[in-house]
Amino acid sequence: MKKSMHLVAILVAVGVVALLYPHVKALIAEYRQPAEKTKVVQTIKGKPKEGVVSAYVPNQPVEDDDGYHALVIDNSNNENPVYARLWTTGEDAHPIRAFTICEHGSFKMENLPSGTYELRFKMLYEGNDAVDGYKVDGIVLEPKQVEGGVSYPTYTLQIALRNGKGEASKHTLASDV
Repeated sequence: MKKSMHLVAILVAVGVVALLYPHVKALIAEYRQPAEKTKVVQTIKGKPKEGVVSAYVPNQPVEDDDGYHALVIDNSNNENPVYARLWTTGEDAHPIRAFTICEHGSFKMENLPSGTYELRFKMLYEGNDAVDGYKVDGIVLEPKQVEGGVSYPTYTLQIALRNGKGEASKHTLASDV
């Protein structure tokens, strides 16, 4: 009789866990922090623009190319291609690189000097331009002291869509990206 009651109690417990698991899993996912160096942006509805390649925008200057850092913008978790510009910060803030990244792709900028940067970007859609732009500020590229000298690591910033919630701040208008 005791074994039967233990078996029934175990089955009930397993049933409760099975019923609650989807709710508990959703709560855990909602409160889980994104990986370090990952910025999350809001989901916008629209058909992704086709034919976008990961490359510098033609006829746009590539400035500040005398440094040793590399910065990868990772769009691998995103179904939309993006148009982006890397900006300097401070009083004379201005864009130094303009590029596009295909859906699920990435783009690597090289020869960046040490400093603090801001990434401004917008999603690209078929037939119309994005209304909202986004920015990620506080991107700091700095050399690392290593035994025997200095290292200039490659930094990676991931743009990822997650449940319509984001950490990137909305930036006034997409035209100012």
